Amino acid sequence: MADKAAGLTVLYARIMAVYHRELSPRAHRRRAVSRGGNVQDPGLLLVEPANGALFDPPVGPAFYPRAVAANRRPCRTRNGYVAALIYNDKGWAAFVEAVEQPGWR
Repeated sequence: MADKAAGLTVLYARIMAVYHRELSPRAHRRRAVSRGGNVQDPGLLLVEPANGALFDPPVGPAFYPRAVAANRRPCRTRNGYVAALIYNDKGWAAFVEAVEQPGWR
């Protein structure tokens, strides 16, 4: 959720900077800074989980299959845990090759 909110905030700031530039001849410089906050917006949170149920008529279940996959969990390492959130099969194939774990395919 935080990455979506941050991305939208930067987008809005850029749009306003371009708009302001059109109104004012003065040059402006803006910098995006993350403050570690998080926004709980149901509209943004429910995009993936609603999945196929968003269509009329529905074209699939009301969940995102990758989000509920049995193997989607942090993996233990020597010094803690790591989690990789990969959204498509091409990305997963590249990941298992990069970490030299062809059995994960």
